[in-house]
Amino acid sequence: GEVISLSDDMLQEVLMANDETDSDDLIELTHLHEPAVVAALQKRYAAHAIYTNTGPILLALNPFQDSSSLYSDKVMHCYLNNHNTNAKLPPHVFGVADAAFRSMMRSLDSQSCPDQTILVSGESGAGKTVTTKIVLNYLAALSHTNHKHTS
Repeated sequence: GEVISLSDDMLQEVLMANDETDSDDLIELTHLHEPAVVAALQKRYAAHAIYTNTGPILLALNPFQDSSSLYSDKVMHCYLNNHNTNAKLPPHVFGVADAAFRSMMRSLDSQSCPDQTILVSGESGAGKTVTTKIVLNYLAALSHTNHKHTS
């Protein structure tokens, strides 16, 4: 393929065509190409929004600072109780865990294949182990809450 170079002005024009850079799902970008994706992620990162959806995939950017408030009990309860309100919550690892659990439970009810997988991927030191612990804590809390409602 041919390599095309864009001047700074042309690049800015291409990026501005994506007014949806405020979106929390990259699928909603008008132009889905690397500069638009990077611009959207940079804008969200600058707003301290480290999680961004791209369809069913959750992207996480390392905030390089303490982000324990993102995983507080208050935040967890927003996601645990969201099935009652169906509010549009921002992208979060709790949301991924919640969707997997609820899909598995629906599959069990309909006696179809209930298997679910959550793949946590990244470079060495990117936080895969910490993210996995967060997912497991959420699933334990959700399972406990679900058990209380079915008992």
